[in-house]
Amino acid sequence: MYRNLFLILAILFSLLSSENLYAKKSKKNNKNRKEKKKKESTRIPFLYWYTWTKADNLGNVAKIFSVKPEQIKAWNKEQGFPFKPETKIIIYAPNKVYRTLKQKYIIPSKMEFDEIAKNIKTSVENIKKWNPKLKSPVKSGVTVIYYRKIGFDESRAEGTPSNGKLIGGVQLPERKGWYIRRTPEQEYGTESTIRLIIAAFSRYRNKVEKSPPILIGHISSKEGGYLSPHQSHQNGLDIDIGYVPNTNKPLEGFIEMNEKNMDIEKTWHLIFSFLKEGRVQYIFMKDSLQKLLYEHAIDKEKVSRTYLNKVFQYPNGNSEAIIKHTPGHGNHFHVRFLP
Repeated sequence: MYRNLFLILAILFSLLSSENLYAKKSKKNNKNRKEKKKKESTRIPFLYWYTWTKADNLGNVAKIFSVKPEQIKAWNKEQGFPFKPETKIIIYAPNKVYRTLKQKYIIPSKMEFDEIAKNIKTSVENIKKWNPKLKSPVKSGVTVIYYRKIGFDESRAEGTPSNGKLIGGVQLPERKGWYIRRTPEQEYGTESTIRLIIAAFSRYRNKVEKSPPILIGHISSKEGGYLSPHQSHQNGLDIDIGYVPNTNKPLEGFIEMNEKNMDIEKTWHLIFSFLKEGRVQYIFMKDSLQKLLYEHAIDKEKVSRTYLNKVFQYPNGNSEAIIKHTPGHGNHFHVRFLP
């Protein structure tokens, strides 16, 4: 009898203890929820100015910034809904917003995964994940896919090079002895563009000891948009660069080049320095000058034809080449970077 009584008391004590423990745990959880809610309510949101486009709809934009469509409407009552294209709307995002950009890197010469990873600033694991059929070492001319994550509010190109604008434009800094800024007020690009230009010139100067400063033309105006006399150069992704003259003296203006007045070797190293960065979409250049550089690369630099045929439009008319013939590019070449 006493044994049963003790058993009942033990069960009751256990139940009371469990209930008390649950109550304490529940109270603690409620406190944590209140503190979290209070913290979220006092957190300063990330403010973004977003330019509405024809392709936008409220649901998709809300999803990008992790907010509700009704909130976007409420924050922009004075703009009136539906928003017209080019309307700047304000968005208060709870967290920093990133965009992922797909990029391509054409291998300039045989490379191991670790060297590719270093060049495009990612990990070997990512290269394997994004290119499952790829094996190391990777042959010259092979295209490697990679992805780049950037903050939505970072310096960026909007629209297209021929119908766009520049957000958060960065001016090309002065680098004495490297290049000559012809029109500094029209030499603004995205932060990425400016960084790539400096990296390419640094690579070139390390390769070529004696070179005159290279003449730089237009990139974009500070906020982008139309820049006379160009159709492009509107969103901070384009730059005009003079060829290297064989006089070893800096150019005062762009001059028409040929095999008699162009330093073919130094110009090749300048072009190749940009290609090595892996972020060039196009280089516009007169076909006769492409021929000089192509033949020099094979005969003197021993670069593989596989790589050159993928990069140059000459001699096979490759429509997907990076270096393309475009009229008006015999006195300078035009580099367009990936966004």
